[in-house]
Amino acid sequence: MVISGSAFQKSIPALPDHKLRGVVINGTVADVGLRVAQHQPIPIFIERGENFIGARRRGNMSSMDTHSRTPVPISTPIACYVSGKGMHATNATWNFKTLIIATLGASGLGYDTRYRYYEPRFPSMAPAALARLICDPIEYYDSEWPAYWQSHGGDETRAATAFMLERDKLFQREARVAVYCYDEAGFGSGVNSVRFLEAGKPILGFYHEQQRSPTLNLSNILQLELEYPRLFTLRSYRNADDIAPQLTAWLSARAAQAAGPG
Repeated sequence: MVISGSAFQKSIPALPDHKLRGVVINGTVADVGLRVAQHQPIPIFIERGENFIGARRRGNMSSMDTHSRTPVPISTPIACYVSGKGMHATNATWNFKTLIIATLGASGLGYDTRYRYYEPRFPSMAPAALARLICDPIEYYDSEWPAYWQSHGGDETRAATAFMLERDKLFQREARVAVYCYDEAGFGSGVNSVRFLEAGKPILGFYHEQQRSPTLNLSNILQLELEYPRLFTLRSYRNADDIAPQLTAWLSARAAQAAGPG
């Protein structure tokens, strides 16, 4: 079975007469990100069985060991706020965000609230292109921004800030967790991180061991881990292969917690 495009989030839940036990991505998660970026389909194997779902990084579907999987109970996909550097971001943050969005869709474990909001507003846009688009400041692509500025008038920066904050609060309220790239993080990332933590919402944060921005004060991020040990999880990574397995494991743990015992 091959799932591509917006079918990431729509086809798996809609399959009739199936109780999903395993979803196996044929290739590494880095390969998934590359395929998404190149608008290539991603092979997905669906196994009939118990009401469980699990994502596995496998190189060859024909050699799957069906007994070695650790199934994760199916639940409502977790609403995630995928974030990091906004204005003046570079490929480091863009690649991270698009990989996270692709992994969420391919695994079925969650979705990015911003992506889901804009998906019906750009119905003809390829998923990878939309994921990249929403990495930019909101006034660059939201069709309602020109009318908002015209009706409110005044300084453009202040108007854009108010518009962005109004939208961003929607995405943050819907989200149950946040996933952050701190490689290029600035003041805005710190403010939003504290907003999530003060609201009691968990954060999974990442930073690159060698390639993070020289202006990033890692000590500031580590303080969040010390101040909010039950809510803030910080992980380092060396390449794209390190990110998705940690994301899916963390989300799976969140889903298991929400499901409760039994």
